[in-house]
Amino acid sequence: MKKILFGAVASIALLCSAAPALAQTGPDTETVQVWGRLEENLVADLDRYGSRVDIIDAERIQAGGFNDTSQVLQMLVPGLTVLPKNGAFDYVSTSLLGGRSVDVIWLVDGVRISNRLYTTTSPLDTIPANMIERIEVIKGGQSLFYGTSAISGAINIVTKGFTDTQRSQVSIGASSEEGRHISGSTSGAYGDSRFVVFASHDEAEGFQPFPSNVYQPSASDRNRGYDVTNMGIKYGYEFSDSLKVSANYIHTDATLDFASASDFHTANNERDEDILSAKLDWSAGDNFDFFAKAYYHWWDTRYTEIRNTEPPSGTLIVVNDRDAWGFEDYGINLMGQMKLSDRMTFVAGVDYQNYNGQDEVFLIGKKTEDVVAPFVQMRWNLDVLQGLRIAAGGRANFPSGDGKTNVWNVSGDLDITDYFYARGQIGTSFRLPDAYELFVADPCCEQGNENLEGEESFNTELGFGGHGDRVRWEVTGFHRELDNLIQIVTVPETRPVGSRPGNYACAGSAAGCFDTFDNAGLGVETNGAEFTVAMDFTDELTGTFDWTHTEAQFDGTEDQVQDIAVDTAKASLDWAPGNQPWGVGVSAIWVGEMFDQVPSGLGRVEDGDFAVFDLNARWYLDADRKHKLSLRVENLFDETYYSSIGRGRLDGTGDPGTAYITPNLGAPQSFHVAYTFDF
Repeated sequence: MKKILFGAVASIALLCSAAPALAQTGPDTETVQVWGRLEENLVADLDRYGSRVDIIDAERIQAGGFNDTSQVLQMLVPGLTVLPKNGAFDYVSTSLLGGRSVDVIWLVDGVRISNRLYTTTSPLDTIPANMIERIEVIKGGQSLFYGTSAISGAINIVTKGFTDTQRSQVSIGASSEEGRHISGSTSGAYGDSRFVVFASHDEAEGFQPFPSNVYQPSASDRNRGYDVTNMGIKYGYEFSDSLKVSANYIHTDATLDFASASDFHTANNERDEDILSAKLDWSAGDNFDFFAKAYYHWWDTRYTEIRNTEPPSGTLIVVNDRDAWGFEDYGINLMGQMKLSDRMTFVAGVDYQNYNGQDEVFLIGKKTEDVVAPFVQMRWNLDVLQGLRIAAGGRANFPSGDGKTNVWNVSGDLDITDYFYARGQIGTSFRLPDAYELFVADPCCEQGNENLEGEESFNTELGFGGHGDRVRWEVTGFHRELDNLIQIVTVPETRPVGSRPGNYACAGSAAGCFDTFDNAGLGVETNGAEFTVAMDFTDELTGTFDWTHTEAQFDGTEDQVQDIAVDTAKASLDWAPGNQPWGVGVSAIWVGEMFDQVPSGLGRVEDGDFAVFDLNARWYLDADRKHKLSLRVENLFDETYYSSIGRGRLDGTGDPGTAYITPNLGAPQSFHVAYTFDF
């Protein structure tokens, strides 16, 4: 069915675009139309008033030959550490400005897609790169506009936008991991209407996700593959220059292998996901802008787990048969902006969110929460030196249960000269506990804690930078104090036998142990610095470099927080001779020392200290550059590295059921080729 749906969407795209597009003499290079003003310009305004913003556009993504969004972020975004667990279309570990994965909020076209059922579960595992117009990375505490989980930043993935004339593209590709890719998109205008249609399909057999020596005999599924289909439709209608409406719909259908080094014959998640939004934009001259946006996000996953016997035999054990886990998230965003004078602007809005989720695998019953959150911000443009811009605001969050939270933020940007600037921000952010931390009753080993409190943070950030004709640079220092840290803690089994959902063997307790969650009175202090530079060596040769140093330590210790590297660095070079039909580029990431905190009493495990290089090349087959061949060599030098550390369970020999360490392998060397036709 998903291939039929994909074919239907691709056919619509081709039928809509073929007739007018084939009459053109060259590829359409028109920039994407900015549809609304207020929401679309929010990130640029945050940048102007002191936040650090990095933009990755479609041109860089396509030049790099990426299919998977997480790998775009891993290689191209300065100061962001992204480690896909087992390659493309998988969960990721993330750190931005010294934060954890749960400290980043993810959005698609401004719609929150961060998973409130499991905040450690990244929503990136089903987002292809071909649907992206740009990626906006807003660094530092951003809870004022984005709410819970925006402790270290917000990342907004903007899908393909409206254009005034026809613009279409189709692409097919293959990879050395028995991978296949096909995608298509078109955009254009009919009178006052605008439309965008895009679709893609990616699948691969994948690679072995664990070292051979950690596999147990009971694990026979030893490749981690994926099968992902995405399609999207956008429609906009322009009543006038000041009044516009638009609607977006994105559908995902995916089957994602769930890897394990023990027990599994087959395990996978079947994902069915929809993101729907509708928006009204209204502008009254140059002094007032307003938008009203309603959205709905539905995530339905069916988990199947079939185990081998111990020792393996022809008999299979069905543990989970398409058991459901997922959530619904819907809400309304209202926001207005009024220019009170040439130097003063007032911004106000309210967010309403209703969330419910449940899980038949980890035994989380259906839970519902709604939140109302009004916010305000005042912005001033002052005549100081070359120009000083200051913004100050606050947000109040009123959930249906416990956890009322107020946050505030003050930021500023100062143009010292035409070539140097200073910027910074100070404020608070928060993260509410997710459903897993509160309510899990894992039949194996974990139990939630309904008495958890939300995490709160105090953030400061200061940057100094400059720019010339061919160089742009910035040095940033950041400090964060995080209180009420939510942690996994291992405790001996003391519950009555009838109320034990399960446990695992551990030293010091004949009844066994289990994992739970606790604020534990702990806090984290984070101090760090980031240096970024972008250089146009010539009109044809460009490069970037960034380095981030982070000390994120638990109160009263010198222990680095898990999954946060002490040092990371990235570099890229791209050579695109204008008089030649080709281009070539290389990108690299180095991750220094880091640690993982493994549950089941396994403790702290050191990993990190690796470097990965990607090579990309493209050849244009015609003078109009409509036909392109591209090559990407992922992990050029075939570096063996661990993306994270997990746990497995020993088979029936030795100490049956005992937990042990299973390192997740990052993607090995692989080759990706593609043909793209722009028309």
